[in-house]
Amino acid sequence: MERKLSAILAADIVGFSRQMEANEARSLSALRHMRAEIVEPLVAEHNGRVVKLIGDGTIIEFGSVVEAIGCAVAIQTYIEGDLDRTPDSERMVLRIGVHLGDVVVDGDDLMGDGVNIAARLEQLCPPGGVLISGEAFDQLPGKIDATVEYAGVRSLKNISRPIRIYAARSGGKPLLPARAPRRAGSWTLVSAVLVAIAMLGILSWAGVLPNPLELINSAPAEQPSLAVLPFKNTGGDPAQDYFSDGITDEILIALARSPILRVAGRNSSATYREGAIDPEEIGRRLNARYIVTGSVAKAADRVRITARLTDVRSGADLWAETFDRPMSDIFAVQDEIAGVIAARLDARIESVEASSIKGKDAQELGAYEKVLQARALRYADASREATLRGRQLLLEAIDRDPASALAHAELGYNYY
Repeated sequence: MERKLSAILAADIVGFSRQMEANEARSLSALRHMRAEIVEPLVAEHNGRVVKLIGDGTIIEFGSVVEAIGCAVAIQTYIEGDLDRTPDSERMVLRIGVHLGDVVVDGDDLMGDGVNIAARLEQLCPPGGVLISGEAFDQLPGKIDATVEYAGVRSLKNISRPIRIYAARSGGKPLLPARAPRRAGSWTLVSAVLVAIAMLGILSWAGVLPNPLELINSAPAEQPSLAVLPFKNTGGDPAQDYFSDGITDEILIALARSPILRVAGRNSSATYREGAIDPEEIGRRLNARYIVTGSVAKAADRVRITARLTDVRSGADLWAETFDRPMSDIFAVQDEIAGVIAARLDARIESVEASSIKGKDAQELGAYEKVLQARALRYADASREATLRGRQLLLEAIDRDPASALAHAELGYNYY
């Protein structure tokens, strides 16, 4: 039995049975026209092969996911442009599903999971849309011009595992499957929170309440002050910078929870990512008595974190340690580093339940990495494209770990 990996496009016509019942001759003529004048030329242009025709349905094979999705979007775009010139009774509207998977070769025919999932996606697809499986989408970034958006995880008929789904845009319209309606009152709650924040701001401005900025600036002079500089990525892969940045942020956030420590903000310390470190100069610029530096090397399922606490006045290292742990211990290591630093400075750090849980499984760790990637995008790029890419990563993170408060909080910031 021969098997191979193929990109499969499954398509059918919305409401074709109803059209056939109304006028068989006209419907068959419109079907033949669409296949001959639109579908077949575009399939040939994208190096595809029509595997079989099943009534109004079509199964097409491509050697490339990029070609498959490019063809799908081109078909829908062409048909959408043609609809204005076609009487309502003769309009043919397609829905399309695309999947990359293993297929079984039977002569000129293809069968198996790869074909089945594409067909299930097509059945789920809205009229005029293109739905793409996660396996196919993972091969896409930066390779097609069309906009693709995350549409959630769905259970498909007779498919045992849940499937990540993405939706393409055609003609400027989002081609997303219908989502559950918002619960009544959700916007009321949001509005109430915004009004409360606004009232607090007005009262502070009017002098009825103290200005929060004044409270921060009036911290006692003896309060230990420190800055956490960006941990360096020493794993050899620049694409992993997001991970070392994420570790830096988590340690900074944990330290900032201490009511005794004063911690320089992330934006201030991030400027010292590159170049030689002069502790005294950095301490002067950031008004910090201590600095925390370190490195992160991530490889497969292990991570090595080195952290160092330096007194900027003397230049002496007060503490340094290397943690070589499995990825499943990453949350505990972050807390441990923050705890040791706080202890050295005689400060108290409130424990954080969400980050001190040990034994995270692969699903939760995968979600955590996606949050770090989204956060890195937010810091590096304020464009619309980067924001939408970050949102997609966060929605994927929440699908993997719905209980992740970090993912929900970052998603809220993304929408803001």
